[in-house]
Amino acid sequence: VSMNVSSAAQEKPASKVGKPAAHPVKLSPAVVQPPPEFPVVFADVEIFVVSTSPVGSLTPGNRAKLIQQNIQAFADSNADAKELKDIPVPEGSGIGTADNMLMVVTKQDADNSGKTTSALANEILGRIQAAVGAYRTRHTWETYILGAAFSIFAVIGLWLALYGNRWIFNWLTKRASALHDHWKGGIHFKQIELLSAYRIEKLVLLILKILRIFIVLLCLYFFLPLILSFFPETHSLSTRIFGYLLTPFATIFHALVKYIPNLFFIFVIGVIAFYVLKVISYVFGLIERGELKFDWFYADWARPTCQIIRFLVIVTALISAYPYIPGSSSQAFQG
Repeated sequence: VSMNVSSAAQEKPASKVGKPAAHPVKLSPAVVQPPPEFPVVFADVEIFVVSTSPVGSLTPGNRAKLIQQNIQAFADSNADAKELKDIPVPEGSGIGTADNMLMVVTKQDADNSGKTTSALANEILGRIQAAVGAYRTRHTWETYILGAAFSIFAVIGLWLALYGNRWIFNWLTKRASALHDHWKGGIHFKQIELLSAYRIEKLVLLILKILRIFIVLLCLYFFLPLILSFFPETHSLSTRIFGYLLTPFATIFHALVKYIPNLFFIFVIGVIAFYVLKVISYVFGLIERGELKFDWFYADWARPTCQIIRFLVIVTALISAYPYIPGSSSQAFQG
């Protein structure tokens, strides 16, 4: 019994040695997100982009706001912008005067920009001086007087535009009503009246009314940002309002220019299909009238056969033109 126990004790460690070792788990490196950036913009000039802060309790966002407030206060004062200098400080390079420090460029700021602290400070100093000069040029009595004068002219121009719009559309409305006799017969298709003269007149008057309202709204839309652009405090707002209207039109224009080659292909396919349909109708018309005869094809078959072939030609043309239709590759077209 003792021999069996000892042999079992000797065999047990051997089984542990034979067990395969577990493979080490490889951890994927963590994705490092770039720090958030807070641009300092003054008088439509980007002064500096803040992503760090030399003080732990001051976040980069609050640092950017503080720098902007300091520049605003300096621009509103009577101090000369040429007095701003690059002043060495323990944290890096300060920008300001002896008794008024606007901001400090740290070594970390310089490292993030790939420049030396002194070079970055001088670059920011030049931007601040240019922005302060532009701000003070805009905020003068002459600017506000000119803005008020331009606003008066804009109001007069708006009144003339609205008055002219009213006069023109009143004249067009009278002309449309006077053409009632011209539309007396209405619009017919194979002895079926599609639109009566009364409905044609109402439709034309409705279109004129919609155009008149659209032009009035368009004039008002351009008038508001035009007035705002005359004054420094609202100049940036006017630019945004103009952008709300011009951006969609610019996008549509660029999309149309991009699809001009495709539209050419669609046009060619449409022209070919149109003339093919003309030839088919002509040939089967001859067969139906008995002017063209085939022993194996009856004249009574001409009309239904023509309709079937016309349908197949139209379907083929649509399938051929489909890839060239703007937006055909979008999910809305593909379902």
